[in-house]
Amino acid sequence: MSPWKTKESIPTSPPAGPGPRSQYIDAQQEEILVLKAIYEDGVDFIEHKAANAAWQRAEPSFDIRIKALSNPDFTVTLGVVMTATYPKSAPLLSLKDDTNLSDSTVFKIQKFIEKRPRELAAQGQAEPMIHELAEGIQEYLEDAALAKAQGLGQPSLEEERAAHEEELARQAREQEEEDARKKQEATQEEERVMQQMIDEEMKRKKESQKKSRLKSHPRISSFLPENSQQNEGGRVVFDGTCILTDSSGNELHFNTVVGKYDARRGTVATVYTVRPSNLDCTLLALKEAELKPGLNEMVQFKKRMSSLESKLRSLKKLSHKNILQLIDFRIDQVSEDEEDDDDSRSNNRIVRVLMPLADRGSLDEDLERRGPLPPGTVRAWTTDLLSALEYLHSQGLVHGDIHPANILLCREDSRNYVPKLADVAYQREVHTICSKSRTKSSLNSAKSVYWLPPEVAGSSASLNHKTDVWDFGIVFLQMVFGLNVFEKYEAPAMLMETLSLSNSLHELVSKFFKADASRRPRAADLRSSEFLATDAPILVEESIGFHSSAQTLAPMPPGFSRRRLDSVSAAPSFSRFANDFSEEGRLGKGGFGEVVKARKKIDGQIYAIKKISQRASRTLTTTLKEVMTLSRLSHPAIVRYYDAWIERVPIDTYETDSDSSTEGPQTQDDGAAESDGIDIQFATSTGGLDFMSSTNAAGDFNFEASDSDSDDDDLTDEGDSNEEEGSDDDDEDELDSDDDDNDSTNEDQLLRRTRSHQASYKNVLYILMEYCEKRTLRDLISQGLYQNTKEVWRLFREIVEGIVHIHSLHNLVHRDLKPENIFISVGADGVAHVKIGDFGLATSGHINGNKGLIGSQDSKEMSNVGTAIYLAPELERSNIEDSRKIDMYALGIVFFEMSYKPMLGHERWTVLNDLRGQSPSLPSDFKPADKTQTEVILSLVTHNPKDRPTSSELLRSGKLPMAEESETIQRTLAEISDPMSPHYQKTVSTLFSVTTEKSKDYTWDMSTPNPSSLELLYQGVVKDELISIFRRHGALEASRNPLYPRSSHYSQPVVEMLDRSGTVLQMPYDLMLGHARTLAKHTGSSVVPKSFAFDKIFRERSGGGQPLMYSEVCFDIVSTDTLDLALKEAQAIMVLDDIVDAFPSLSQMCFHVSHSDLLQLIFDFCEVDVSLRQVAAESMTKLNIHSWTWSKIRTELRALGLSATSIDELQKFDFRDTPVKAFTKLKTLFDGSNTFDKAQSTIAHLKDVISYAKRLGVHNKIYINPLSSFREDFFQGGILFQCVYDKKFRDVFAAGGRYDSLIREHRPKLGNQNEQRHAVGFSLSWEKLARIPKTAGSSKSFMKKAEAETHGFFNAKRCEALVASFDPALLRSAGVELVGTLIRGGVSAELACDSRSPEDLQKRYRDETYSWMIIIKQDLLKVKTMDRKDVADVDLPTSQLMGWLKGEMRERERSQKSATRPANVSANSATVEDGFPVNTEQEVAVLVANTKSKKFNRLAVVEQAQACMARIHWNCLEGPVVAVETSDTALELIRKTSLSDADSWRKAEQLVNMAERKYLREIHDLLLSWRSEWQTKNGSRDAGVYNFRTMNGIYYDLGA
Repeated sequence: MSPWKTKESIPTSPPAGPGPRSQYIDAQQEEILVLKAIYEDGVDFIEHKAANAAWQRAEPSFDIRIKALSNPDFTVTLGVVMTATYPKSAPLLSLKDDTNLSDSTVFKIQKFIEKRPRELAAQGQAEPMIHELAEGIQEYLEDAALAKAQGLGQPSLEEERAAHEEELARQAREQEEEDARKKQEATQEEERVMQQMIDEEMKRKKESQKKSRLKSHPRISSFLPENSQQNEGGRVVFDGTCILTDSSGNELHFNTVVGKYDARRGTVATVYTVRPSNLDCTLLALKEAELKPGLNEMVQFKKRMSSLESKLRSLKKLSHKNILQLIDFRIDQVSEDEEDDDDSRSNNRIVRVLMPLADRGSLDEDLERRGPLPPGTVRAWTTDLLSALEYLHSQGLVHGDIHPANILLCREDSRNYVPKLADVAYQREVHTICSKSRTKSSLNSAKSVYWLPPEVAGSSASLNHKTDVWDFGIVFLQMVFGLNVFEKYEAPAMLMETLSLSNSLHELVSKFFKADASRRPRAADLRSSEFLATDAPILVEESIGFHSSAQTLAPMPPGFSRRRLDSVSAAPSFSRFANDFSEEGRLGKGGFGEVVKARKKIDGQIYAIKKISQRASRTLTTTLKEVMTLSRLSHPAIVRYYDAWIERVPIDTYETDSDSSTEGPQTQDDGAAESDGIDIQFATSTGGLDFMSSTNAAGDFNFEASDSDSDDDDLTDEGDSNEEEGSDDDDEDELDSDDDDNDSTNEDQLLRRTRSHQASYKNVLYILMEYCEKRTLRDLISQGLYQNTKEVWRLFREIVEGIVHIHSLHNLVHRDLKPENIFISVGADGVAHVKIGDFGLATSGHINGNKGLIGSQDSKEMSNVGTAIYLAPELERSNIEDSRKIDMYALGIVFFEMSYKPMLGHERWTVLNDLRGQSPSLPSDFKPADKTQTEVILSLVTHNPKDRPTSSELLRSGKLPMAEESETIQRTLAEISDPMSPHYQKTVSTLFSVTTEKSKDYTWDMSTPNPSSLELLYQGVVKDELISIFRRHGALEASRNPLYPRSSHYSQPVVEMLDRSGTVLQMPYDLMLGHARTLAKHTGSSVVPKSFAFDKIFRERSGGGQPLMYSEVCFDIVSTDTLDLALKEAQAIMVLDDIVDAFPSLSQMCFHVSHSDLLQLIFDFCEVDVSLRQVAAESMTKLNIHSWTWSKIRTELRALGLSATSIDELQKFDFRDTPVKAFTKLKTLFDGSNTFDKAQSTIAHLKDVISYAKRLGVHNKIYINPLSSFREDFFQGGILFQCVYDKKFRDVFAAGGRYDSLIREHRPKLGNQNEQRHAVGFSLSWEKLARIPKTAGSSKSFMKKAEAETHGFFNAKRCEALVASFDPALLRSAGVELVGTLIRGGVSAELACDSRSPEDLQKRYRDETYSWMIIIKQDLLKVKTMDRKDVADVDLPTSQLMGWLKGEMRERERSQKSATRPANVSANSATVEDGFPVNTEQEVAVLVANTKSKKFNRLAVVEQAQACMARIHWNCLEGPVVAVETSDTALELIRKTSLSDADSWRKAEQLVNMAERKYLREIHDLLLSWRSEWQTKNGSRDAGVYNFRTMNGIYYDLGA
């Protein structure tokens, strides 16, 4: 094709917008030619010729001279200029030569040419308009000419203008009123719809919540107590619903407990065992305490009771596995029945607290029963209880009464018991109200006052968190040494002096009992104790050579053996580090250990492992604190912690591996590290990567710091060990207050005695962490980070976000922020991100500047906290109110370094010291591009902590620029796509918390179809008929899986959803997949051989909103064996064949049958690429359906990537034929290959299916369609079939096949694969069958019907009778009574609305399908038969209406049953030509009238009567028939009579003439005789009356 070919010559789809300019030009030229033909060219049409410019075409312009038809003197010239887009836009018009016209005429024409062109253009039809405008002007000229001819005066210009303005004003007023009315109506409608939708939504939510509650829990009303039984004892009803969780995780609901027994009385309260009134298997504990006010203390008593209730309410909200749940409580005043004639009790209160029952009692009972606990149990229970105490304190609560009796043991499973803190907080309150002392409540034995916390001993000081720690320390000692520690030891200090406690245990005990409460650690700090984290011994044994024979140890507690510290036995036989990891290089080294790069052998992932060796007892404990801290952190900007463990390794091995001879920390010159012979090269880092910053505190400023590396030598040089140990102990002395000197001295002696036995082994703590490349923020600063302001802000924001997370965990503080501790990692999005690391100095305690950390052991900690230049000035003061501000100060220094040029040596010292001054000053050359950087830096380095923002305040201040959108999207997508991400669930939860916009809410289901009553009626009829067919085949109705994870089987727009766990689900696209999933999962259950299900399937709506819903029914045959699979497939086809026969609309249907294996063989033969077969099969499902011809399918297959050769070969198989012919064609097409031989088994199976189908009576044609591929992925390896509307316009009515492969696909891959499920089935859209029938030819859909068929299959009525009246008062009186009478009589009826006339009534109910319309008059009822036009209206009294309706209904029933052919009427039955069985022995009595018919033949009359009765009602074949000769009017009168109603016969006789009256009496007498025979059991109840004059007949019920 030529590149210069115009677009018009290329066939394209019409453009969506305006056409090209050439289209306008053509239209304009065409209109000009037409105008020239209409008006004389050169005379009445004058075209102005203008030269076209080189770059622009001149707009066509011309003049048209317009004349009045009756008077050529009335003329005007219209000037026309066609715009570039004419006729889509209006032309430019002007009037010329109008001087001979009156002003009013010119005015009218001027207004016309101003308004009319715009109106025509606004219609958007783009049609020529010049001629229409000219005709309009000519009409105005003609009006003026006629007015002059008739001598009528023309209005003046002023009058015309006034009239025009008045008309415009009137139109404006009408338009304004119309707009206001519409606006008001729209507002009212909007408000109505909005309110309605809101009410419906609220109602739906309430009902949904109610159903959900009732479904998962019993009704609360069932828990309410009835009359209590005598043997149940006391009954307590709680106000709210009590909720328990059983061992299976199910919630149990109740609100009443009964059966109080097994009372255990304490000093204040009594504990009963009870059970819920509706749960016999669950036992609970009910604590009751009666509280009484003191004399003249009623006001104070009420305040305390209010405080107690508030505290109990708070305790009810607690949830921790080691705190006993407070299920519910109630506080009551003593009732009259309980007063026992003691009036003084009337003001008493009874407190009832419901709790779970402890299976093993209290810890006090357990210790008394078995003595001290094993060390492993002590460690586990202590850790759990400290966790509970930490949680309790974090909620602002103090237990206040911790002792073994208040720690209960509850069964967790069949073997383990869990300790739980009981009587939390409220027990002390109860004792206070009862004026009980603390010694009576908690410590019942007479013990020394030194066992009480010093801050409360002998004083009335309030209890706090630290007293709880002291009390729990006593419980800890009782678990280790038994309940009698009070009897043996006067004070905790005496116990530590008497017993040779191990180093780690001595450390922990000394922390529990620090005399200074301000320095006593919190529960959170105690959890990181070495004794709890390791298997350290309780006691150490003195060696014989070291002690004299006179020295003895305190007696050992029973159950404890002394542990030998033998070097051989102490060596571990297994090293997790050596077994699971392969060390690949050293990342950093410090005095306490090193950080190595290691690869996990099992998964090949790289990790950073921090190895910390133990030098002193405080070292491991402090490091364990870091482990506890890391385990609580989870944020993308923080180095991730994975695991930690401790190993005991020989010193020589460890020091050889760790290269301990290196002096001091590893310098930046170390470019490589050796490990196991592997030479690992790392990139040079300016600041280096050092996880051990806590041992490198001096930094760049040569501040005095302890050289911890010397400890490595200490452990190998025994000669110097004592001296070095003394220095270590001196360090420890600085930690403790003066009153703890004795404890430290004792520990020093103990360490000296045991060090020689421990010299050959040491404990090494391994911390497994996320590996970060050897790159820190210091590297970026040195590389000129300050030049990229955008990157500075991005990284700084990530640092702030990480610090916000750190500070959010109960005020956790990092304490060592500096560029060297902020690592740079490249994430999955390819962008560098920060990772805050090295939490060696992190703490959650409050910091006292010159006293160190509260609860800490190291008085030098704050002198060695990080590099000094980053330390906050307030650390020099005695008290720090908010320790989080320390991190914020360091952050300010870090941010300055990020924003300023790299500095070294003296310059860095000078600049940073100026910044740290009392009045911080920035260097003169610090001129950042963003002034906000200066504001943030100065706000962070201010010396007043109160003026320093917190991390969250800084993040929310708006001063930090938002992250780049692309980066944000990348990070969000990375988080969402990684289920292991800490933000994954948070992201999903955020999606669910988004509020739906009102517009989307209101328009969501506006497109939902609203079926009419007639449509619903037809749907019910169709559904009932289908159910009847399925039940005839032995099928049962079942449900299908409505929701399941997204399937890969669908490329179509399925409706997908996201649940709160992040799983993508899909709503059913069809019912087959859900059934297959169910069959695959429930292999052990019984099989329903045949089942069917009606349900909705969903399609995504392209424009959004509620998904499209369709009603589908599926039928399935399931078996567990492979016997007669072909027969079951034929049975499925048979069911479809019966459905086709049941519905008259399903004419000309046929079956297309194929096999998945046959299709795959065809693909092999045509060499279709395996990867394209699925999409090719999906595309060919449309072949020959609707307008999808092979040429269209070919185009689509080519677009999918199939080769032209393969497509041409596939086209040869595009046929359908009878089985014999089809198999012959296949053999011919496969000639020359072995494909047909491979297909023999498949063809044989298809032949079996078709053979069985014929034997089962399937009469619709069955064709073989080789390329049939509908849902071929479902039916892999099995047959597939379709039921097709076989006309020129083909459509699929139903489709199915064998889907064994689909079941196997979803079956779990488990060992038990013995029982297999086999299933064949089909699906069809049954609602199509229920569409309202239309007239023939009105639709091409295969579901259409002729109107005549409406009275056949779809003859059901929503309501039989409509009761109406044109008198409203009569309608609401007699009409209401009549409706009630009809409904009670078995006739469905309803009341009509008020109507004025029959026409109005029929108009209102023209869409309804009533059988009769009953109009109430004053004395009669007019009954109009609606569904039969040949029946005249009848006037009846009210008393006869019911009988008349019953007769009409029986007649209608007879007509319907006449189409039902009985299986066997009589042995001598014959069949007439119309197909109805006739009983030739049936009795026929012929009654001849006075005048015989000329054509009368008795034998012929008898045969005709028998045949007529067979057509009317098959019951008539056994009953007698009377053949009469009368009119159809008389026959109709007989039909309305009843033998039990003599008046009906008398009325019939009165309506005929005298000649027929006697004839009717004869008929009446004959019928009475037959009735007598029936009553004596000698005859049939069914009879018939045949009129051989007109050859019509009626059925007559002799028993009516």
